[in-house]
Amino acid sequence: MIDWELAIATVVAFGVLVFILRCLWVLLFTRVEGEKVEPTEISAVDLIPFQNHDSDR
Repeated sequence: MIDWELAIATVVAFGVLVFILRCLWVLLFTRVEGEKVEPTEISAVDLIPFQNHDSDR
């Protein structure tokens, strides 16, 4: 018989390993191209719609 719990745990562990290796590959081997982007400034007026979000309930 197949031990299904072990098989599922093995598949999940393999998927996690592939994900971690992919993340490391991207972090280590990507190159930044193009010009740097300046962050935008957010003023207090832009945040007014988000101040009273709890009062709508």
